[in-house]
Amino acid sequence: MSHEITSTDGLVLANNEEAWHGLGTVVSHAPTLEEAFKLAGLDWTVEQHPLNAVETTEEGKRVVYPVGTHVLNIRSDTKEQLGEVGSKYEIIQNDELMQFIEDVFKVSKTEIFVETAGSIRGGKRTWALVRLGQFNVRGTEDEIATYALFTNGHDGLQGFIVTPTGIRVVCKNTMNAALSDSRIVKLKHTRNVKERVVIAQECLGVALDNIDKLETSINTLAGSNVTVSDVQGFFLKVYQTYYSPIVTNPTTKSEQRAHTRAINTIAKWSTNMDDDKQRIKGIEGTTWAAVNAVTQWADHERTVRVNDNRSEAESRVESNLYGSSAKFKRHVFETGLSIC
Repeated sequence: MSHEITSTDGLVLANNEEAWHGLGTVVSHAPTLEEAFKLAGLDWTVEQHPLNAVETTEEGKRVVYPVGTHVLNIRSDTKEQLGEVGSKYEIIQNDELMQFIEDVFKVSKTEIFVETAGSIRGGKRTWALVRLGQFNVRGTEDEIATYALFTNGHDGLQGFIVTPTGIRVVCKNTMNAALSDSRIVKLKHTRNVKERVVIAQECLGVALDNIDKLETSINTLAGSNVTVSDVQGFFLKVYQTYYSPIVTNPTTKSEQRAHTRAINTIAKWSTNMDDDKQRIKGIEGTTWAAVNAVTQWADHERTVRVNDNRSEAESRVESNLYGSSAKFKRHVFETGLSIC
């Protein structure tokens, strides 16, 4: 089960509420950042080991050739292989991620509150979700919590990323689409990466100063009233501009499957419009409700592809935070703003 998130692989500070996306350990107090990383099972390091190519000659002799261009990252506690990386790859250890978070919040003079931290893919990806603040949509009971999402990869496929994001408290829908790509910081694991973290600090500072832009965008959606016909038009636009045009009269089996898939998906979005989460007083019948009907499906109901013996919950979290679901939700959010 090393590829799945277990009770020691994630942390949720939820005041005894249900664990975030069904993962992690719930605690009733706010520990220090160091305690949070230990509770999240992140108190391990990444080791680098040399790689060798092995050849067996016709005489049965074993010949070893050192591979100087690459090394192998290995997790120290489980000895699990995390990934082959270039010899110039510089590890950003988990405790360095923790120290970076401390440095960032020293600059911003903001208290550190880690709501979620953990690893997925057996440690190939690590993350911490640090709360920045909150606001209510147009004075309603619909609360949005704002965060900085710190993610780091140990497999050579993902660098160090800082992403401001928002989460709708009532349903845990993530909204990294609400802030533009200019608010996303990506650093490669190269020799000068630790010098460049200053850039990340500056960008996060900008994000802290511009949370009101997130609030403005969401309030725009929540202030846009729509009819049933408008909602159906929005759903069609989202689907056809992201996936593919819906064939009105399908003739081939492929067209028929695509047509059925589209109709069933849009039907689920329509059903979500009747969910209590979209019927909060002051929210019902708005573009904001329509957007959340779709993002609710994307975060919690959409079928996710499970690979490498990972759990569905693990795959869903990765997709929601920085995978295909995150990309789709960005499209939904932008489409919603375009019709306001």
